[in-house]
Amino acid sequence: MDKVILHRSRITNFTDTLLPESSWFPTQGTIDLRSIQPESSEEIPDQWGRVMEANTGKVLMVFFFDRDTILHYSWEEVRADYKVLRRYDLSLSDLEAMDWTVEYP
Repeated sequence: MDKVILHRSRITNFTDTLLPESSWFPTQGTIDLRSIQPESSEEIPDQWGRVMEANTGKVLMVFFFDRDTILHYSWEEVRADYKVLRRYDLSLSDLEAMDWTVEYP
């Protein structure tokens, strides 16, 4: 993969396919923080295990976006056209089985 991707995640008890409202859109300051360069990885903070354990029955929704898409389209366009490269809905047991490694693609 030669694209810079952007990740975003949230914990929820439903698996709605809609993207969250505009307040969830990455700001210019967080775009670089949430970007993953080609052939690289980003570690999920240890706190996610505790957060997931405290939210029994919920899933961690992980979205991957093309960074250029986020930079060139409004969040309304991203939501309306569902410009998501990949989405995962992961339970605590899923994450443990994956050794807390979520891969893209």
